[in-house]
Amino acid sequence: MCLISFRIAHSPNGWTDGKLAARWIVDDFDRQTREKAAGETRVLLLDGHNSHHSLDLLTFSRQNNIDILGYPPKCTHALQGLDVVCFARMKEAWKEEICHFEELHRTAVKKGNFTGVFGRAFLKAFTTNMILAAFSATGIYPFNADVITGRQMKPSLLTSTQAAFPLPQPSPVRRVMAAFHHHHTHSSADASSGAVTPTLGLDPGSASAPKTPPPIPDSLIDPALFTPSKCGGLLTTALAGSSSGSFLVADAKLTSDQRIAPPVLEHTQGLPMPNWSLLEKKDEYQTRDDMQKQIEELTDSLRHAQIQVQAQNSIIEGAHAQLVVQDLYLGRLNDSLNVHEKKKATDRTRIFPDGQGRLLTSDQFQEELAKAAETTQAKAAAQEKAKAKRQAKKAIQQAVDDLWKSRAEEHKQALQAWEAECAELRAAGILKKNLPKRPVRMTKAQIRQEIEGSSDEGSSEDDENEVSSDDD
Repeated sequence: MCLISFRIAHSPNGWTDGKLAARWIVDDFDRQTREKAAGETRVLLLDGHNSHHSLDLLTFSRQNNIDILGYPPKCTHALQGLDVVCFARMKEAWKEEICHFEELHRTAVKKGNFTGVFGRAFLKAFTTNMILAAFSATGIYPFNADVITGRQMKPSLLTSTQAAFPLPQPSPVRRVMAAFHHHHTHSSADASSGAVTPTLGLDPGSASAPKTPPPIPDSLIDPALFTPSKCGGLLTTALAGSSSGSFLVADAKLTSDQRIAPPVLEHTQGLPMPNWSLLEKKDEYQTRDDMQKQIEELTDSLRHAQIQVQAQNSIIEGAHAQLVVQDLYLGRLNDSLNVHEKKKATDRTRIFPDGQGRLLTSDQFQEELAKAAETTQAKAAAQEKAKAKRQAKKAIQQAVDDLWKSRAEEHKQALQAWEAECAELRAAGILKKNLPKRPVRMTKAQIRQEIEGSSDEGSSEDDENEVSSDDD
């Protein structure tokens, strides 16, 4: 039976953070490598996660002769040994141990069994040879810069596909085309059926009109009244009903798996072509039968031309509808890109400005990290100050409203008393000009000035008390 020592830690949200990383380098890395290093510099290679460059971790590393090298961003797939070698074997071992556990115990792996199953998979995957292979495959030890090729560092290649006739247009494109011809379709159907236009609001079998007339169908609306906003509403409604195109008009955030279908390229292959040679002028004399035959050929060619024009129009309409769908999609992509570009600068973008790896324990990096911390603290203090200002403003407004209600009630009582007093004086024969003046009600502006003035006096008294206590 193999006994191993291990440590497990957790954070409040389940994700690693700077405190856990600082504890790990003190309690695990330093203790397990100090004696082996025998006073020589230890090198630790880490990616750019923000937990790997906290002030506590870097300070401890500098004090204990540990150099931390940060991988360049977006390059761990080729430079980090865990990604290149170890994790692939770990996944296989983890899957094997889970299958073995479930076959043996007839139950799924739960929290109580996790450490045992994971520990066996870890020991099976992270062998000495596997760890040495990870350092060798990434050119760290033995050092070999040639193992990383330029092809591995190239950006991802864009690929595209093209669909061709006779594949149908995607659902969003068909819905856009239907929205374009919504009212025309209704008008054509009514005209071809020969239906008589009904009398709106009247029932032929009743003597009186209904109280609520039925809605006017689109087929009876003048096409000139289909304004751009109405057409846009029809288009939005049509796309919202499509499972593959509803995200184009939705308010939800666009995700990477939401994509439009590739364009469908159509052509008129297989349709009869007009006989364009009939347009050439013929100077020779023609008999009546020849002219009749030519007329028939021209009629057939005109019919073929009509078919070609209709097909071309349909293809052009489909292309226009595809452009509309692509424009909507590009608009959503532009919005997402705009949000991405306006993202606040993170610690990673500040400490890796040129996308290159850095020595995280250098003096320059320490200064930049301290400056970034000061900027963050200053921003937080400004936010707290603005918050306190908003709360004070809200408290003043609440005080104004409360005092306004109180003064309104006092004014109402004073007005009643004044009216009663004036009535008694008039009954005693006092002239109107000698009666007391009507009570004046304070305005909200005056009440606000009164409250703000009292608050300013209170703050100035506090300042004077602080000054006098300092003198003492």
